[in-house]
Amino acid sequence: MRDKLVIVVIVALMMSFSTFATVQSFDDIEFWVGSGSNESAFVVDWHDQCLVWGYRWDGEATGEDMLIAICEADSRFHALAYYTGPGLGSALGGIGYDTDNDGIYGITDGTVTYDQDTMVDGFVATDGYDFDDWTSTDSRDNWYSGWYDGYWSYWLEDGSGWNYSGVGMSSRILTDGCWDGWSWADFAQYGYGSAPEDMQAAPVPEPATIALLCIGSIGFIKKRRP
Repeated sequence: MRDKLVIVVIVALMMSFSTFATVQSFDDIEFWVGSGSNESAFVVDWHDQCLVWGYRWDGEATGEDMLIAICEADSRFHALAYYTGPGLGSALGGIGYDTDNDGIYGITDGTVTYDQDTMVDGFVATDGYDFDDWTSTDSRDNWYSGWYDGYWSYWLEDGSGWNYSGVGMSSRILTDGCWDGWSWADFAQYGYGSAPEDMQAAPVPEPATIALLCIGSIGFIKKRRP
């Protein structure tokens, strides 16, 4: 019983550090990835959660470059894609987030499973349009994937409001100050997709602080033990 209580306290403390501030401009973004003189925003809308990251770069960068950089930098963020071939680029099939912030997440197609230890920088490359087969191994995390039953609609904001993208992420050339948004489109519920809304800043994890609080809480529980 005591061990279960320790786990509950640790998870509660970790969750308490997941603050989500409203994002209305680049100044509100907390989690920045990369370096350079150019800046863009990366938005993902699961509909019960819509998070924003920032991306900096020099030279030329694509929407795919930004996605991969965020997968590498944020241990809670993960994605599934299929490389369709030279000149065609990659199709994004699934996006997930460790919403309960317990450091444990994964996806499976019923035969193969990838988790936080076996994904390469939070990214899974599949070999076809089998996106509908993949589900999350943790029901408390956000994960949507699909191609036939639903899909990730791609939206761009280059200063004139959100517009549906006419290109895929591999062909999308970023410009300074642009916003790229991915919004889940369940055909039965959301139709063919809608622009991201109710955006919140993806929080920067503070593992050292969380660990110290967790250790202190364990000590407190031991002292309180009858």
